[in-house]
Amino acid sequence: MKILHIDYDDLKNPWAAGGQARGTFEICRRLVKMGHNVTVVTSAYPGSKDEVCDGVKYHRIGGGGGFTSFIRFILSLPRVVKKYDYDLLVENFTVPISTAFTPLFTKKPVVGYASNLFAREMSRKYKLPFFLVEKIGCKFYDAFVALAESTKDKLSKINRKAEIAVIPRGIDQGFFHKYNPCPQYLLYIGRIDIDQKGLDLLLRAFAKISFKFPKTDLVIAGSGKKVDFRKLEKITFKNKIRDKVLFVGNIRGEDKQKLINAAYAVCIPSRYETFGNTALEAAAAGKPAVIFDIPGFCWTNNEAVLKIKPFSVSEYSLALEKIINSPDLRKEVFTKAQAFAKNFCWDEIAKKHEEFYLSILAKSSK
Repeated sequence: MKILHIDYDDLKNPWAAGGQARGTFEICRRLVKMGHNVTVVTSAYPGSKDEVCDGVKYHRIGGGGGFTSFIRFILSLPRVVKKYDYDLLVENFTVPISTAFTPLFTKKPVVGYASNLFAREMSRKYKLPFFLVEKIGCKFYDAFVALAESTKDKLSKINRKAEIAVIPRGIDQGFFHKYNPCPQYLLYIGRIDIDQKGLDLLLRAFAKISFKFPKTDLVIAGSGKKVDFRKLEKITFKNKIRDKVLFVGNIRGEDKQKLINAAYAVCIPSRYETFGNTALEAAAAGKPAVIFDIPGFCWTNNEAVLKIKPFSVSEYSLALEKIINSPDLRKEVFTKAQAFAKNFCWDEIAKKHEEFYLSILAKSSK
């Protein structure tokens, strides 16, 4: 099977790297090992070039930075989709419009990979009708991959005829560590995005308890827009916690795994998600993930996370205090979280993708 995979995100792109890009690479490199031919078309960035990574052919298009890069990428897709020889096209959705309308540019079967389905939230944020683009575009697809049941429900309401497979993301084995009895800090790790990731809520929650734990800092790891960093700094000064909040930038690979392993808990105060990779990484490390009870986290195990009423700052702060004060709770979560995370093996998840892709291909040939 020849697969053309469209994904704006790229693990090597300083502006567009994250859980989506990691998922694309982990799945595609396993599909290659299963005997399939996979080309990933992704966004260009300064110094980027086409290359082969673990058997996966990467072709980078567009260029520039920020929203300019996104526009160039989207405008290049019709030509790219017509250029390549493939049996199946997989399109990763991306913000702010989700769909890139690729079924309109090819007669080959297309699977919409709904790793992002936030057009309504983006419309609220930017005061533009992105949700209409998403609603119209999703009607052209005959098949989707959803990361969780909550996303499947949203897609089903837009396109009742489409076939939808719920396939979660996987976890690298390197996140599975032995129990650490001496954690050092609270941790947020991910994109620095106030609107989606709820970092303003986290800082306010931390401010309520920081004076009780003078030796416990809040570590914030990740990259994002300068405007978000400036806003977060203002919140830390306003709440008199600037010296207790450490911004450490992007942390990846083994350093990321070690960072999570040394935390009391992983704070994930997102206002909306389709899946939330960090919650799975926390579970693999046996760390409590403190999350709001939103649809995007419907896949999590209630015994492995602390779910808080959306979007209660006071309840969030109480949960953080409880975790710091309770070694027994942390040890109990450790065992249950790691047992749960073992269900998310990348090899098995790649097999599910292969099975779904082959079934869509078989139906299209009838």
